[in-house]
Amino acid sequence: MIAVNDGRSFPHYVKTKFSKVLKSARVSVTPTDKEKNVAQTLLRRENGEARLAITVDMLAAMVASGTIEDPARVELIEGKLITLSPTHLPHGRITAWLIRQLGNCISEGYEVVDGGSLRLDDYNEPMPDICIARTGITADVLSPADCVLVIEVSDSTARKARLVKAPLYAKVGIPEFWIVDLNVGETVVHRGPSEAGWAQVASVPFSGDLVAAFDAAVRVVVG
Repeated sequence: MIAVNDGRSFPHYVKTKFSKVLKSARVSVTPTDKEKNVAQTLLRRENGEARLAITVDMLAAMVASGTIEDPARVELIEGKLITLSPTHLPHGRITAWLIRQLGNCISEGYEVVDGGSLRLDDYNEPMPDICIARTGITADVLSPADCVLVIEVSDSTARKARLVKAPLYAKVGIPEFWIVDLNVGETVVHRGPSEAGWAQVASVPFSGDLVAAFDAAVRVVVG
């Protein structure tokens, strides 16, 4: 048995926590159905204490049951539900402008996705502002294999995009990631993903050309 800090055994602790989470989501799944995954599920620690990590399946169940009333305002990062910050006018304007510009120059076989969920793995389902994805996707959420470019428009969230989301996108092989930083007036372009991080990171001022790696015809100037 693996002991957690409150003295209870690992299986008992997980079953108890699982029951509470699933009950709150009104999902008819018993803890025994998940026992094969308990070791992975509780491999998250916060402030030195073990905590139950939320999975993408749990998130989907909460949305389906109505426990999460506005799924467009929630993303899953490292097994934790994060409420997205309110969208301010500059953020909304730049995002809408980028969507229009990208839509005008994108080539056949690709589409611009506005604010869709991107399922990276069992514990991460962020909600990027813009994705350029291959056409013909039938799933409810995007996968890393669907995307050729992911864009986050950031004002108050630029630090989170750099330190949290950029490594996650690199690890799953997103080919290219742009952070449009409204505070400093530049776009940080990430290319060459691997589990270790990004091979190339460059800053492009808003007056400069942004050219997508997957297609040189996809070219915009922010600002």
